[in-house]
Amino acid sequence: MSDKKKLKKELGLFSIFSIATGTTLASGYFVLPGLAIEQAGTAMVFAYIIAGITMIPSTLSIVELATAMPRAGGVYFFLDRTLGPMIGTIGGIGTWLALVLKISFALIGMGAYLTIFFPDLSMLPIAISFAIVLGIVNIIGTRQSSTLQIALVVGLLIILAIFSYTGLNDVNFSQIGNVFDSDVGTLLATTGFVYLSYAGITKAASLSEEVKNPERNLPLGIILSLSTSILMFAIGTLIMQSVVPISELSGSLIPAAISADKFLGSGGVILITIAAILSFVSVANAGIMSASRFPMAIGS
Repeated sequence: MSDKKKLKKELGLFSIFSIATGTTLASGYFVLPGLAIEQAGTAMVFAYIIAGITMIPSTLSIVELATAMPRAGGVYFFLDRTLGPMIGTIGGIGTWLALVLKISFALIGMGAYLTIFFPDLSMLPIAISFAIVLGIVNIIGTRQSSTLQIALVVGLLIILAIFSYTGLNDVNFSQIGNVFDSDVGTLLATTGFVYLSYAGITKAASLSEEVKNPERNLPLGIILSLSTSILMFAIGTLIMQSVVPISELSGSLIPAAISADKFLGSGGVILITIAAILSFVSVANAGIMSASRFPMAIGS
């Protein structure tokens, strides 16, 4: 790749942290706990922790490859250089499609929380509008989309910190006393189910060519993001399953809102809905940033 085709290095440590975290703390926090507890009961919190731990080897591998070969396209570039162009193209297109579907799910997924206040709301035009706006921001430049991502993630983490601090004071340990009752098979099945929550962690590798000092910022940003995500998932799911009866939480698509209502009231529901919107928009923004690099890398 010639110098004139290289992308500008505009992403710092916090940008990588925000991109990786923004693609992780979304459906896994705001939607999946209600479905996970339906399978594993109060052992759900262990499923999230185990899933996060199993991400460590793949995360370290991707980080090692990305720092050794800091080029746009991430997985495509690694496969292209190791297994050849055909395998690289298949892997690159597959990853691109996965990101596109993740973006679509995130934009539509906001509807689960928005319908709390607007039950007759049609999410399709809103999702399309968000996609267009985020696309324009990304066209303007990486710096602008990175700044937006940082703002979204900072707002999200502040609200989740409030939720966690307040919720921990209301944890009812008697309600989670049977946390070890689930059998190993059920726990592992639920672990596989929530594993998808962490899938966005390594997608920041597709932006490695645009990272300042990638040898330091890329691994540090991704590892900090994984650590933060595991902590947030563990605390969040512990709170949800201890302040809300399992029968009420099980199968719900708005578990965080139901939990916030128990100890923060209607104001808490509004706050957690704002957090959910920030989270899903950050997934879409980070997904667009990452996905756009794959066609460019494949075509170069």
